[in-house]
Amino acid sequence: MTAPFRPRVLFAGGGTAGHVMPMLAVASELAERGWLPSQMHLLGSRRGQEGPMAISAGLQATLLPGRGLRRHPRQMADWLENTRSILGLAWGVVGAMRLVGRFDPDVVLVVGGYASVPGALAAWLRHRPLIVVNLDAVPGAANRWAARHARIIASGFDGTPWPSALRDRVVVTGAPLRKEIVAMAGSPRDEPSRERAKAALGMPQGVPLVVVVGGSLGAGRLNEAAFALKEESCSARASSHPSMAMYHIVGRRNWPDERAFELDGPPLFYRAVPYEDRMPLCYQAADIVVARSGALTVAELAAMGVPAILVPLPGAPGDHQARNASELVRAGIAVVIPDALLDGVSLRNELERLLGGAGGDGYRQLDRVRASAVSLARPDAAALVADIVEKLAVDREARP
Repeated sequence: MTAPFRPRVLFAGGGTAGHVMPMLAVASELAERGWLPSQMHLLGSRRGQEGPMAISAGLQATLLPGRGLRRHPRQMADWLENTRSILGLAWGVVGAMRLVGRFDPDVVLVVGGYASVPGALAAWLRHRPLIVVNLDAVPGAANRWAARHARIIASGFDGTPWPSALRDRVVVTGAPLRKEIVAMAGSPRDEPSRERAKAALGMPQGVPLVVVVGGSLGAGRLNEAAFALKEESCSARASSHPSMAMYHIVGRRNWPDERAFELDGPPLFYRAVPYEDRMPLCYQAADIVVARSGALTVAELAAMGVPAILVPLPGAPGDHQARNASELVRAGIAVVIPDALLDGVSLRNELERLLGGAGGDGYRQLDRVRASAVSLARPDAAALVADIVEKLAVDREARP
C-alpha cells in the first residue's frame, strides 16, 4: 500500500521578528490544514530571533552562523567584517545544501534577511520550487536576487517595483499576519473595547494611550524622543491628573535604561517594558502608535485600523521604510516624522495635534480611520501564501 503523500516546506530567512512572524503565520495556517511539525522546517540565523520563536511555535529549526554584509564599508574593520560575512555565507550555503538534501522539501519559501540567501541558493541548485515572500514596498537585495529564480513572488504591496520580466510571477497577497492579529482585526475598536485593553495592560482608563515601539530589538531614536517627552511632561506637573498615558516598549537591545525607571507623574502616566509579546492587545488599546515603518508593523497597523506616527528608518535599503509608510499616509491613517526631526518636542506637538489639542480633531474619529485601513488590510494573506505552498508541493509530486 502506497504511503500518503506528505509534502514538506522549508522556510528560510529571519534576523528580526518582522521576518520570522510571517513565516510562523504561514506555518500556523498550514498546521490548521493538517500539516504536521515534521513537514515544516525553518532555516535561520544564530544571530536572529528565529531559534527561540521557532521552538515556541513547535517548529524544527536549523540555525546558520554568520551575518549580513555592511552596506557602506569605510574602515578596514568594516572590510574585515564583510570578509567574515562572505566566508560565513559560503559556509551557510553548504549547510543549507545539506539540509535540503536531508529534509528533502517539496517547496522552499524565503522572506528575506541573511538566512534567506543560503536557502534560496540551495533551492535553486537542488531544483526545488522557490517562493519569495516580499514584505516591503521596495524589495531588498536578497529578495531581488531570489526573485529571479522564484516560481512565485508573493508581494506584500501592490505596485512594488519588480522588473518587467518577473511581473507575471507576482501575486499580491499582503503580509502574512499571526492569527492573534487577524482575530482581533475583526473585533471592534470602539471606546469600551479600547478601555478594556488599557486595563489589561495596567494603563489608566479615560485618557489617550500612546504606544511607542521600535520593533523587537528597539529603536534608539524613538526611545530618546519618548524619554525626552516623559521628562518634559513630568517636570511640568501642570495637573494632578494624567492627560495622556504612554506604554513604552523599549526593546531588548536597549534594556535596561535607567530613564525607564525614573518616577513619573501627571500629566503623563508612563510605563516601560523591555519587550511585549501581546502586541495585538497593545494595538487594541492604543489611541496612537509611534513606530518604525517596517512592513509587518505597517500591515498590522492597517489590519487593526490603528492611527500611527511613523518614523522611517533612515538609510534602509531602497528607502523601503519610507515607501512602506507612504501606503498608510495615503490612506489617511498615519503621519510621518522624519528620523532627523524626531525629538521630544516634535513628538509632543504631533501627539497634541492628532489627539485633538491645538484645535485638531485628529484621530478621535476612529471609525473613519478604521474604514480607511480596510483598503490596505489583507487579513487572509497567510491563507493565500499557504495556498501557493500547497499548490507547488502538489505540482512537484505530480511530476513523473
